[in-house]
Amino acid sequence: MLNYSDSNFNKANKGGNFVITSSLRECHHKVDSSPISIKIPINGREAYTVNGKEHLITPDYFLLINKGDKVETLVDAQTPVDGKCIYLDENMVNKYYEEIQCKALFNDHDLKSVLQVNTGKYWLDNSAMSGLFKEIKRNPTEDDAMFYDKVAVNLVFHQIEVSKAIEKICSLSMATKVELYNRVNIAKTYILDNFSKDITLDELSQVACVSKFHLIRIFNDIHGRTPYNFLLKVRLDKAYDMLKNSKDFLIEEIAFMNGFKQRRTFTRLFKKEFGLCPNDVVKLKV
Repeated sequence: MLNYSDSNFNKANKGGNFVITSSLRECHHKVDSSPISIKIPINGREAYTVNGKEHLITPDYFLLINKGDKVETLVDAQTPVDGKCIYLDENMVNKYYEEIQCKALFNDHDLKSVLQVNTGKYWLDNSAMSGLFKEIKRNPTEDDAMFYDKVAVNLVFHQIEVSKAIEKICSLSMATKVELYNRVNIAKTYILDNFSKDITLDELSQVACVSKFHLIRIFNDIHGRTPYNFLLKVRLDKAYDMLKNSKDFLIEEIAFMNGFKQRRTFTRLFKKEFGLCPNDVVKLKV
């Protein structure tokens, strides 16, 4: 593990396995051709521009960078922004990619020798990477000989799942599929960041730069839910966690904080989703 410095940053961007940990108020770097890397904020916000597209990364997300991406990093904050960046050796990643493909008996596609990382911002929860990254955030990265192998394997499984989702999109062109996947991912991220607010389909369509019809269809193809039902699921899951773990709020307050304007509506939808009333969950923790 390396602490951030210009020399360590330049060293890591030449290739190989490295972890750089940083605590910065200001930072501005440009890399014309990045190695495979993973940006993990611990607190605060990190702004990146990757191949011309802007990504604002907070601790609920991580950013994947593919080999050859053009990356600009910007941190400008009143208090230090802590983060980790994991750089992975391309040959090691592709070795595990080949091994995992060969062992996957369900694989009905032509085997590929190189993992094409789908650059982008990903939600930390419900991801093949989530458990590992949460552990990395809790504990300093030790000089574990297997650490980089674990990260590489988790990255491969994560990207295989992304590839499966992309394949669900009906389009003749792979480039179009990837672009549509990334646009739907923008809509998903917007929902996760604003779930407690009123969100309209028009709003999501504008944010993702895709028509309402295509957004509903492709979102459902990828996630098995419409944008509205995904929003509802996020709100209910957040409310369940608060009911289970918090003693500071009334049920009505938790409902309102998670985007429900009426307790009656909240209770009906909550019972339909979990088979329990909100009050039942409160009683379970007593």
